Amino acid sequence: MGKTMRKPRLNDEYREFLKNCKRPDVYTNTDHTEELVKHYSMSVDHAEHLRQEYVREVFINMPWKPPSD
Repeated sequence: MGKTMRKPRLNDEYREFLKNCKRPDVYTNTDHTEELVKHYSMSVDHAEHLRQEYVREVFINMPWKPPSD
């Protein structure tokens, strides 16, 4: 039975890299998963895991104010 590798943790290096990924052009969104795979030579599963963790943090840190009546 094969050994499964632990998924990487989102650290400051990955956060900074994901934050600085640029869009190829105004019509195309950044593919963070592909950028991670190319730059760090990691598997698609690990890159997707890091992307999801990054997006989660972005949404958690968004300023939010309840609507006033």
